[in-house]
Amino acid sequence: MTLRVAVVLCGVADLQGGGGAERYFADLVAAIANSPRTGVDITLCTDAASVRALGLVGRSLSERQLLVWGGGRVAQLRAMRRDLGLARFDVVHLVQALPRYLPWLWCLAPVPRARRPAVALNVNDSRLAVALERGRGAAAIGAVELLAYRGFFLAPTLDGLMSWYERFAAAYERRYRAGRKLVGVARHCFVDTARFHPDVVKQPWGVFAGRLVDYKRPLLFVESVARARDIDALALADWRFFVFGEGPLRAALLASIRALGLQDIVSPGEGGALRDTLMKSSLFVSTQDNENFTSLAMLEAMACGNAVIARDVGQTRAFVRPGCNGLLSADDEVETMARTLVEFCRRPADHVRWREESRRITLEEHCVARVVDEFAAFWAALDARRRAASQRG
Repeated sequence: MTLRVAVVLCGVADLQGGGGAERYFADLVAAIANSPRTGVDITLCTDAASVRALGLVGRSLSERQLLVWGGGRVAQLRAMRRDLGLARFDVVHLVQALPRYLPWLWCLAPVPRARRPAVALNVNDSRLAVALERGRGAAAIGAVELLAYRGFFLAPTLDGLMSWYERFAAAYERRYRAGRKLVGVARHCFVDTARFHPDVVKQPWGVFAGRLVDYKRPLLFVESVARARDIDALALADWRFFVFGEGPLRAALLASIRALGLQDIVSPGEGGALRDTLMKSSLFVSTQDNENFTSLAMLEAMACGNAVIARDVGQTRAFVRPGCNGLLSADDEVETMARTLVEFCRRPADHVRWREESRRITLEEHCVARVVDEFAAFWAALDARRRAASQRG
């Protein structure tokens, strides 16, 4: 039996400086559409602006994979009510916890389970686990975002949650006593390794890429480069570093580069040049809080043959194996990050081996086949639970 799945992805803005989940699910839809063995017939439900934004970062899907909704949010809500019924789809997978989806979700309540699809929400924000554990202030997550998540979690018509974060699954179970909701934790991630691959000649370049927001800690990256040069200028003599991303900290970041006298070694990158830079670079650096799995930018860098320096937080070791494809920093202190960077630069004999191991991980471990199998199994389990519940009445 073919399982009919709608992946809903609307409201996509500029992806040049972030948007890993949006890029990821566009890739996933394309991968499943091109993998007939899955038994999944998949459609990306989106809007015209999102299609354009995805196209600007190389995600162009064929018309047969798309259901494009026109108009504003009210028109999209009407389209959801019209198009996402059981007659067309067995499972609806919401990529983001957008408040605009909540009216549709709650309006499903009067509809008998046998006549509506199973609905899942993807949880993409690693800060949510911290918020559930310690309260909103500890995670620096906005009140509106938390309220939206609460609306989804309490909705009786939300059948499942999918995330990459074991910490979220545990925190959600404790807070909400999940009950009949199916909670899935994906163990793998993937990128297009044909599109993201190493250049023939690698350069002594390091890259930071991500939204320029507090929890990504871009200022920590810049300050660590400055301190590393103070510790061992000779080790860093041949290295250049690029910062890719947009966000509210961009002005502060540029000011910090100037104030620390790093203009000769640290440069802001243009979003459209990220892939070409990763193909030539040798190192990817992540300073972000809470989690590095599943940083799509990190995995793209690994596919391009980059070693990695990252903070040892969350499930980071699923990507970064210290001494195998990079190094881990024990904490978020500038001194610690700087000394980790210096250690890396002092070990040029290891760099080729580390870069090759990063590439191998993306080809053999965090690869498309494993991800497709995980999501197909999750959707099949959701559909089976819905069918069983509808038979019970």
